[in-house]
Amino acid sequence: MASTVGSGRPLQSSSAIVARESGQHLLKIDGYSHTMEVPNGSHIKSRSFRVGGHSWHILYYPNGDKSESSDSISLFLQLDYNVSQGVKAKFTFSLLDHGGKPVPHYTKNSTLCIFTDMGWGFTSFVKRDELEKSEHLKDDCFTIRCDFAVTKEIQTMDVDDVGAIIPHPPPAAVTVPPSDLHRHLGSLLAIRGRW
Repeated sequence: MASTVGSGRPLQSSSAIVARESGQHLLKIDGYSHTMEVPNGSHIKSRSFRVGGHSWHILYYPNGDKSESSDSISLFLQLDYNVSQGVKAKFTFSLLDHGGKPVPHYTKNSTLCIFTDMGWGFTSFVKRDELEKSEHLKDDCFTIRCDFAVTKEIQTMDVDDVGAIIPHPPPAAVTVPPSDLHRHLGSLLAIRGRW
């Protein structure tokens, strides 16, 4: 039975359907000590991968993306191309242990980001000296996992309290006066005859 309010009319609500596609990418840094030669502000770009109908890559800055982060590793997720309408995504970067599990202390989550022409990420993902002293850098290698979800579309529709879709009302009718075309044509012909 439908719920009602004061007037006895059924309640109405809206329903939003959000479609998400999730993906994951592993970035293995093999030869960490050699990446230290990359200057501050310069990055190494991962190979491209597809999620949510878009092509992505990870930017790895071994000596930070700016001078303030020169003692850290910076990580960013970026689209391979610019888009005019933003792509919404949330992501997590995790340093993996040697069993392939995320290390909680070295896991960072983003808020919902809108990607257009720039990447989103973490200027100071991990301090280099912490990584170098940890057990997670082994044989000059470590692995970063990026988990993320892309919001593909949002649809909204009106729904009554029992789940039936309520069609949107037709556009408002416009009252048009009755046609008086024959009188107007007659007037034009009469005027033409005077010239």
